[in-house]
Amino acid sequence: MSVVFVLGAGASYGESLESLDSPYQVPAGLTALHSAGAPPPLIKGFFQKALYSALKYDPSDAEADYKPVFDYARDSMCITDPFGEGRWNEVDLEDLFTSVEIHREFSAPESVESGLLGVKRNLLARYIQRILGLCTSGKFGQYSKLLVSKLTMEHSVITFNYDLLLDQQFYELSPGGNGEFAHYENFESIVLQGETKGLPGPSGAEGLYLKLHGSLNWSQCTNRACPRKSVVIMDREVQRVLNHRMGIGEMRCEVCNGELAPLLIPPLLDKPIAEIPAIRAAWGLAQRRLSQASTVVLIGYSAPPTDFYSKWLLRSNVGTRKDVNVFVVDPDNEKAPFKTRMMNLFPYGYKSKFTKMDQVGGILESVGLNDRR
Repeated sequence: MSVVFVLGAGASYGESLESLDSPYQVPAGLTALHSAGAPPPLIKGFFQKALYSALKYDPSDAEADYKPVFDYARDSMCITDPFGEGRWNEVDLEDLFTSVEIHREFSAPESVESGLLGVKRNLLARYIQRILGLCTSGKFGQYSKLLVSKLTMEHSVITFNYDLLLDQQFYELSPGGNGEFAHYENFESIVLQGETKGLPGPSGAEGLYLKLHGSLNWSQCTNRACPRKSVVIMDREVQRVLNHRMGIGEMRCEVCNGELAPLLIPPLLDKPIAEIPAIRAAWGLAQRRLSQASTVVLIGYSAPPTDFYSKWLLRSNVGTRKDVNVFVVDPDNEKAPFKTRMMNLFPYGYKSKFTKMDQVGGILESVGLNDRR
């Protein structure tokens, strides 16, 4: 029995975070950003006052750190509320990113306006990284830990999230690689390191951990002339990576000393999935795993109307099959609009008795994975 778990933003948002025994220490001479931690927000939660309160990140400091981004949001979305309040609670990252990109496309390529819009887009990406770093630095997710601990190499995990809660658990359980929890190592060796030997196991069906929108710990050199420009570098030091993404220290290419930037697919309407080899490969492998799965468990993914790529992936490889069991875990399971969206993805039906990430134990038991350890 092959089970594939597919995790959306709701899975991380529903996490229960606990402090690590020995988080990464900030290098001497650098100042740590204090954070009490909080589950990573949903796509409409990155500008909410409640999030800043939970993270002990003063809204006025956030606005000062990323002023061009917030000025653009105010002007383009006609927001007059104090930062973090009122209509800021409804700001959708995809809408904001897409607005910047469309605006940039209609500007002359060499114009000052185009350059400034590029700066705003990059600052918005850095803002997302900082928030995710503040949310999860020095923490681990209880439910992520439980999920990873119950997997075997028959099963795979696919996520649309950037955060490193699951990555941290895979690294902890398979510290030397090539072990019982080698899901991440399989993907790393085949795709990120460019090896061509294929997956081990019968018919290349061994388990994988696939991040379809990139990851905070994947980096590429920003120097276009660098011989390693196309190489994706994966950093296993999760807490160090999170500090870098919060702006503490920097990451440099070992070949040309160029700045390393995270490989993330921004939340755009038109996502450049096929343009980046590692991302395209991840999606191709996700297709294979989903089409082979006997059970698919969808956690915290709401199938928003504009998420065409992800809906296509699920509908074409799972929804068209009668021979697969589908579980949908979401708080909106009983709401009519959500049911309609899910039935469009899975017209042969799905099971909806679970609603929250904290029910992961029951979920694992239902798919036969709660008898390990």
